[in-house]
Amino acid sequence: MPTGPPLTSLQNIDIQIKDSRLKIDERGKEVNVYMIDVVWRKEISGLSLQEILVDSQRAEVVLWTVEKRYSDFLNLNSQLRHVIHREKLLDKLERLPDKDIFRPNAPTKSDKRKLWFEKYLQKALSLSVADKRPLLEFLSSNQATEPEKQMPILLGHKEGFLVKKGKNFGGWKRRYYVCKSNKPVLEYSELPGGNIIGTINLSGAVVKTGKSRPDESPSTRSRSGSRETEMFRHAFLIEERPKREGKDPIAHPLWADSDRERDEWVMALRYVIVRDSDGPERAMREVTKLVKHAK
Repeated sequence: MPTGPPLTSLQNIDIQIKDSRLKIDERGKEVNVYMIDVVWRKEISGLSLQEILVDSQRAEVVLWTVEKRYSDFLNLNSQLRHVIHREKLLDKLERLPDKDIFRPNAPTKSDKRKLWFEKYLQKALSLSVADKRPLLEFLSSNQATEPEKQMPILLGHKEGFLVKKGKNFGGWKRRYYVCKSNKPVLEYSELPGGNIIGTINLSGAVVKTGKSRPDESPSTRSRSGSRETEMFRHAFLIEERPKREGKDPIAHPLWADSDRERDEWVMALRYVIVRDSDGPERAMREVTKLVKHAK
């Protein structure tokens, strides 16, 4: 990810919250971290349509990405309200979401939280305050320095947090899943490195995102049958082969934090499944087709 010096001006600056992640803080607790792209947009007023089209690739540049927690938004909100009061302005900030909205792990709640914070920041950028130091500091600090993750598909290895529906008492559970290329079992625990609390047998399983994709192999389609499952945004479905003949597949709907994360999981899982049934060479060919299809 690109990094840079602190901002000195908010002119032509915009933001976009691209995703949220679950991290373990210094006290070992799970915290939501929002990845915010700080974007420079070229001023296009006064340009002809041809000039805009010719220069479209440079019309928007992501300067860097910052990581922010809910507490960072609270701190910014307090500073901005103080500035508005001191400068005797009539500007009003968007209300921050209550902390209660963070308790459910439902995927729809995750998307709502991102939209809420994005709306808040865009309103903050439009304020007519003279003292812009709180915003400049907020958008310049905590820059993400880790490299963009490469698609780990061809290795068939993937691990990270996913959301599942609880069995006994319902509700949403966020669990840490691990998929390994040489092991047709998806394991999950409460935290990275924790005790395994559940497994999904991938031998003979089928992975879906909505309806079966046109690039699935005939053997995969025959195993999936005609059963259709309504899927949600960022979600995918693992149909585990039943332990007894004649029984329906065991459905495991899982939700990732973004479409990209979902696609990485689907490709890694399909690699493992095909490798288990037809060998690594066939698995490589199948996943290569999926990568080309996704481009």
